[in-house]
Amino acid sequence: MRRGMLLPLLALFPLAAPPASAQPAAARDAAPAEPRQPASTPSSQPASAPSSAPGSASASQADLPPDPDAPTVSQRLDRTEGHVGDVFVLTVTAVHLRTVAVNLPANLDLGPFVALEKLPERDADLGTGKVRRDFQLKVAAYETGELVLRGVEVTYLNARGEARTTVAQPIEVRIHSVLANESDPQLKPNAGPVPVLRRDLTLLWVLLGLLLVLLGVVLGLVVRAWLRRRALLAVPPPPPRPADEIALEKLDALRARDLIAQGQLKEFYFALSEIAREYLGRRYGFDALDMTTTEILDHLGRVPGAPVGAAGDFDVSDWLWSCDLVKFAKHQPGADEALAALAEAYRVVAATRLRLEPAVQMPAEAPPGAPPPAPSPRPEASA
Repeated sequence: MRRGMLLPLLALFPLAAPPASAQPAAARDAAPAEPRQPASTPSSQPASAPSSAPGSASASQADLPPDPDAPTVSQRLDRTEGHVGDVFVLTVTAVHLRTVAVNLPANLDLGPFVALEKLPERDADLGTGKVRRDFQLKVAAYETGELVLRGVEVTYLNARGEARTTVAQPIEVRIHSVLANESDPQLKPNAGPVPVLRRDLTLLWVLLGLLLVLLGVVLGLVVRAWLRRRALLAVPPPPPRPADEIALEKLDALRARDLIAQGQLKEFYFALSEIAREYLGRRYGFDALDMTTTEILDHLGRVPGAPVGAAGDFDVSDWLWSCDLVKFAKHQPGADEALAALAEAYRVVAATRLRLEPAVQMPAEAPPGAPPPAPSPRPEASA
């Protein structure tokens, strides 16, 4: 029962060496003062002898018989040479039975070395009833020379419930000075003042650059659009095609469809009427496609020279009314009548097409100082 209680207590609270005041007065008086060794030389104490730091607990343990449950303890450094203030990683390995609790004391005596930080422990099951536990510490030395890292004392609780300690072998370490390469080391001059708060305009400059790029792109697009519009305005548009040319082209296309031979006379008259109406609107400047036949004839009656009534040897109004009879009054014309209507449309375009008068050539001005032209002779009156 006592052993089961001591195992968790030892794991939670590592054993610490009793203070020097707890030693008996007679022992303190009888014990001779140990001479202090220089920090740069290794200790003359045997490697197997425990350090004097633990006190009476280590001294009393020397009288005990060897413990078969004692763990095997070793320690190693990541390197054995460095400079003042360098951080070394010290690994203390304890191989012990699974029933034995192992821990490090609260206060470590490492000689000239100082423990800086304790790293997490690592356990590994060796599979033979034993466990390997690695304790890792970050240590540093602030003295130079050949130094000795003292063996770390490991406390354990054996199977009989006895609390004992065991010590690892010390390690020799060479520590160099950081000023070893300087012939005449001197302190560095005082550094100048360092601004704590400084206005950072990096973001402002980045935004300003992006704004300038955006303005450049917009300006380039505006100039490009202006130049393109200027180029389009510089080139005059092509002259509009004459109305008679368009009408004759559409009449030729209607004749090529051969709707009369196919018996599609109503469709033929619809297309023929649309061509004639579009031509009259283009020729005399009004929208004839949206007007009725009566409105077209009224508008043409107000236009001087329009073919209302008789135009040559045909009548435009009668021809338009005849087309409406087929379109809306269900009149069934024959093929000859349809061909005659197509011929009438050709004659409407030919009789009303716009004819350009030839330009009158003006006489060139005589250069200054030239004699005036001779008057043309009058024709003589016949007797």
